Amino acid sequence: MQSNNAYKNGFCIHSNDYVSVNSNNSFETGTVVSMPDMEDIDLPRSGWESNEGLQAALREGYYRLRIINKLPFMIQGLKDRDPEYLPDYIDPLDAVKYITLKNNDKLMMSDLTKDRVHVVGCGKNGVLTIDEPTAIDSVVIVTSCTIKFGQALKITNSVIATTHTDVKSITSPSSITLGKNDNCADGGGSVLLTLGGISLTSKINIYGSQMIAAGNIDFTANADGIQGASLIAGGTIDGTSNGLMAFCGTGMTNIYEAEYFRMAY
Repeated sequence: MQSNNAYKNGFCIHSNDYVSVNSNNSFETGTVVSMPDMEDIDLPRSGWESNEGLQAALREGYYRLRIINKLPFMIQGLKDRDPEYLPDYIDPLDAVKYITLKNNDKLMMSDLTKDRVHVVGCGKNGVLTIDEPTAIDSVVIVTSCTIKFGQALKITNSVIATTHTDVKSITSPSSITLGKNDNCADGGGSVLLTLGGISLTSKINIYGSQMIAAGNIDFTANADGIQGASLIAGGTIDGTSNGLMAFCGTGMTNIYEAEYFRMAY
């Protein structure tokens, strides 16, 4: 993370390698920044003084990222309408809708049917462009293409997944919104899944939503995750400046989780 980011009570940042922090970030009481060895944290010379609350947030720990290993099964499960992986607004008894692109190779909400799973083919150069002027809402989209989102796209109550392994298998220009701005109410959240990487530019709004990538996740300035954000990457998560991230105790009803167990006596 770079500079001028704020992390609120309950938000956790973890790396199985190390966390790198620049200057002028703030970590509210109750945040956690963890890695296997706290001595490996990467800071500028004045890093402790210029990152309020960071020292108190530090923890040591290692997590086996089981959900990354499950990604291929999750995406295939969406195509197969497996209830284990379908969001609750999709009826597993409804048939999959297969779509060949039209509308100048751009996928629109008018091509989709609400509350259904869609398997969508690629457009020119193997790219699926999703460029809806209003919102993509209450659908599952699965593809093998690289995905390019349009400007200021809103994605609510939806799961969009690709099996493409490119380092930038999902990209977006500025002002993408994942989820519904509903002050952490149940429902409305969206999920992006990829066997590659996610690269998003400035002004990202994340409301009760999630991104999971087998590769890297990177995003530039002005990320707003104050109403619940979950970002999980098999590679690196790289955020720049002026971001705001927080934890929602409720409202994350449609994200994916992996179970962890420990012995107790």
